[in-house]
Amino acid sequence: MILPAEALTDDRVFDVCIAGSGPAGMTLALTLAERGRSVLLLEAGGAEFSANSQDFYSGESTGDPYFDLDVTRLRQLGGSSNHWGGWCRPFDAIDFEPKAYSPEAHWPIARADLDPYLKRARAILDIDGDFADKLLGTGVQRIGFGFSRPVTRFSEKYRETLEISPALLVALDAALVGVATEGGRVTHFRVRDSGRRVHTVSAGRFVLACGGIENSRLLLHFNAETGGRLVPEAATLGRYWMDHPHFTIGEALATSSDFSENREFFALTPKRMRELGVLNCGLRLEPLRRGSGVRKLARDLACAAPRLGEWVYEQSGRQLVCSRVLRAAWEQEPNPDSRITLNTDRRDVLGIPLALLHWQKTTRDIETVRKTAVEFGAHIARAGQGRVRLHDWVLENGPWPENDEIGGHHHMGGTRMSSTPERGIVTPDLRLWGQENMYVAGSSVFPSGGHANPTLTIVQLTLRLADHLS
Repeated sequence: MILPAEALTDDRVFDVCIAGSGPAGMTLALTLAERGRSVLLLEAGGAEFSANSQDFYSGESTGDPYFDLDVTRLRQLGGSSNHWGGWCRPFDAIDFEPKAYSPEAHWPIARADLDPYLKRARAILDIDGDFADKLLGTGVQRIGFGFSRPVTRFSEKYRETLEISPALLVALDAALVGVATEGGRVTHFRVRDSGRRVHTVSAGRFVLACGGIENSRLLLHFNAETGGRLVPEAATLGRYWMDHPHFTIGEALATSSDFSENREFFALTPKRMRELGVLNCGLRLEPLRRGSGVRKLARDLACAAPRLGEWVYEQSGRQLVCSRVLRAAWEQEPNPDSRITLNTDRRDVLGIPLALLHWQKTTRDIETVRKTAVEFGAHIARAGQGRVRLHDWVLENGPWPENDEIGGHHHMGGTRMSSTPERGIVTPDLRLWGQENMYVAGSSVFPSGGHANPTLTIVQLTLRLADHLS
């Protein structure tokens, strides 16, 4: 049943109360309700987009250029699934594993812990494609992505189920404004409705699933309000915030017999990543119109390698070589100085400080994309499949371009999963360290981000949490 927050009563006790109705929150709510648990799902926004609701997501960015914070996420039923692009791939096993050259870039769980949930997650997200990878040569592989068809909008796909589920109550315009804790146990959430009335919500367990920026923002605020009792060891709260850097890094001449007319994805093998000391990087070859740019690139190439230039002209004349753009999206090194803090000088109308994002990339970030691209270029040159020309900023360690994709809108970290409370905010089971019955869901718990789009992993991790809560 979907109701306005005004309909909430203070006398009902739910098995589970979940704040946030994006892919994590709604997946968890529906799964638990299917298993007979009584669930209250709180959504701070309404059923549809509202400019007034979206204003709550205003904030400021410092550090490396980033998107406006009220543009990169959505505050409405279904959360940011309402502008999700649909691309999916499971994280690679190496993304979870320790790496001596980047000691924070690993998880306290293995990919094998999430593999049992892949089939169910694919069904929830309507994903086609088999994620098949193919080894192309020493150290390089062609990798597979899946796609949600049609792109799953949680508020649309699951609206009828939300309406008729007897175990699930959805409260709209229900803004979480407070958390009460006593003796290491959360006793209730405080929720304000659109008429500014505050409701007390009681449950056996509580889950924060408000997104990769908002989870940190709210926990920082509530922890301050409780005098540090909500997150007793908060040194990493808001820190290690990540996105996937997305940039155009060069051009390529590629033989049409070896590469298709579609967008194709490539990455290094785990063994080669370790040998080069890099994190996970995905490359995209995107074809341009046949012949477009080929002759200009061939002229440039002929200056350095005349015979190769002649070959390119010959192949171009026979329509056997194409110009392509080379783009990359890759794993950002976990960095404690890349973080969410509170802007106490600017607050929303609920009195909660707005988010202040400081996104900061490291030298390993540019080393990762450069070494990966050089390795890929060397591979296709050795195989006689083409040549790659990288942009100067990639070869010269910056500066980062400001007129490019910049990032993937993939908000990760800030409430990272860890094996000890000193290293993170939630346990491997996503429970807040120091609280017996409060959990955090979504990509804010990711200790590192791989290079794959995070939505599929979010849903897998949420299904694992549902098993734990069940």
